[in-house]
Amino acid sequence: MKPIFFQNPKTKEKSIHVQVDRSQFYFDHLHYHPEVQITSIIDGKGTLIVGDGITRFGPGEVFMLGANLPHVLRSDEEYYEPNTTLISHGTSVYFSPLEMGETFMNLPEISSIRRLTEDASRGLLFHGKTRDACHPMIIEMARLSGFNRMLMLFRILQILSESDEFTFLSSVAIGKPGKESDNQRMKDTLAYLFNHYQEDIRLDDVAKVANMSTTAFCRYFKQRTRKTFSAFLNEIRIANACKMLTSSSLSISQICYQSGFNNVANFNRQFKRINGLTPSEYLKKFRRLEKVGM
Repeated sequence: MKPIFFQNPKTKEKSIHVQVDRSQFYFDHLHYHPEVQITSIIDGKGTLIVGDGITRFGPGEVFMLGANLPHVLRSDEEYYEPNTTLISHGTSVYFSPLEMGETFMNLPEISSIRRLTEDASRGLLFHGKTRDACHPMIIEMARLSGFNRMLMLFRILQILSESDEFTFLSSVAIGKPGKESDNQRMKDTLAYLFNHYQEDIRLDDVAKVANMSTTAFCRYFKQRTRKTFSAFLNEIRIANACKMLTSSSLSISQICYQSGFNNVANFNRQFKRINGLTPSEYLKKFRRLEKVGM
């Protein structure tokens, strides 16, 4: 994708930047930055796109993104309603391993943290005890400063680096994008998909949004997302279906059609391809985990 470059505010007195976001919805433009990012979601739900991966996010989530890794947090539709009382609230920590110095990062005692930052080039979503331990620590960093803030960061990095409770968010490591001349084209395309995924989207319609022929658009989209247009659209639809399965009383067939699919058989097939479970199996697993407190 061709995301926009995002410059995090820094001062000469601080090598670690902590940002607390509290607004109606999260910053919803695909972007990247040179710092490594560790985020703790306090409030808000939506779809997280990292590299070529699409997943759901919600309260309690902890994820780590490598330097220059394109990403966006797209809040659910209800967060964009004019009169909503919903809030998107999260804390993010930004730091640059390069600014810590090559000699320091190559110390044998730091090897696990160095590997962690390398793995973060694909994005890491943490689970279980690791997530539960680091979630409040990330939030606490906003109240710390100076040496205490740095100590807390290294405590978090130590826990994350010693954990195997994570999944990769992107199937491949995606580095710094090239020129941004077609940034608006990709932004318009993503906006169209998120606004119309519940409808019968035709390739011709999306190609027109991008002001391209269908052949050129398919090639363009595959180059930038490493996925076909149809595969990417299906992942957006399935992410929405997961949300409805766990937060509504709608039947699987109702969710199928409200997610933009035209028949239940294809919906079930795509759902299992992406999640490894059928919709009914996914719902049973969610309810089982809910009973034991996730």
